[in-house]
Amino acid sequence: MNQYKIAISSGKGGTGKTLVSTNAAAVLADQGKKVTFLDCDVEEPNGHLFLKPQIEKEEDIMLFSPIGIDEEKCTRCGKCADACAYNAIVVAGDKVLFFPELCHVCGACEIVCPTNAIITGNKKIGTIKHGKSRGLIDFHYALLKTAEGGMSPRLIEKVKACSGKGINIYDSPPGTACPVVATVKDVDLCVLVTDPTPFGVNDLKLAVDMCRKIGQEPVVLVNRAEYLDDELKNYCRQAGLEIIAEIPDDREIAEVYSRGDLVIDKLPRYSELLNNLTERMLEWAKKNKKK
Repeated sequence: MNQYKIAISSGKGGTGKTLVSTNAAAVLADQGKKVTFLDCDVEEPNGHLFLKPQIEKEEDIMLFSPIGIDEEKCTRCGKCADACAYNAIVVAGDKVLFFPELCHVCGACEIVCPTNAIITGNKKIGTIKHGKSRGLIDFHYALLKTAEGGMSPRLIEKVKACSGKGINIYDSPPGTACPVVATVKDVDLCVLVTDPTPFGVNDLKLAVDMCRKIGQEPVVLVNRAEYLDDELKNYCRQAGLEIIAEIPDDREIAEVYSRGDLVIDKLPRYSELLNNLTERMLEWAKKNKKK
């Protein structure tokens, strides 16, 4: 069985990417396809609120990393502080301060320390939960440990390692920072969800630039598609972006979402739209995979 990786992302929060990703996963599963849903928004996962998986297993994710400084070995030379790009180590007079919440586990401090004074060990960065949704969807999501913000990409990689055969739907964090790059960097298709507002268009431009810098050519899905002007369509045309679907600005969709339900279950009139959307997503993923 072939494997396809589809990321649903956005330049900002609140555009409806979880609405799209959860409904797409449900539609594909209802069609009898093998689906794995991976919530990569490890700081604020919410896909489980809609797909309501039965959790079967939990595991703590540990990372071998610096955990302190050996005061007896340390000579206060300052090489570790100079090498740390994240200011996780500071030499202040005769003291060396270590801030684990700033550490990105790059290993530079260990390499430059002439006396092996960096203490290393396992630390917990989060928890991954595994389960089943709708009886068919393999569901995986993670919760980042408090004060471990720099570890988001590492935890996302652990979530993505749970990808299976068939169709993998990655619900991405919003924005264009490192966690998003970690989510979309090696997928077969990145769908950018936006809305036709000035904020939506501005953040879409940032997301498109990010995708193209890492070698991804995204497609666009317009949510709440009530156009007050042509700015969004003009940008997509000028940038050579394909708009694969439009979801209407319907209050009932918002109400269904606010209750934690799926549009495909509660509003049957959108079945054709959602089936067409998933079909187009899969077509683009297959086409990109062949390149």
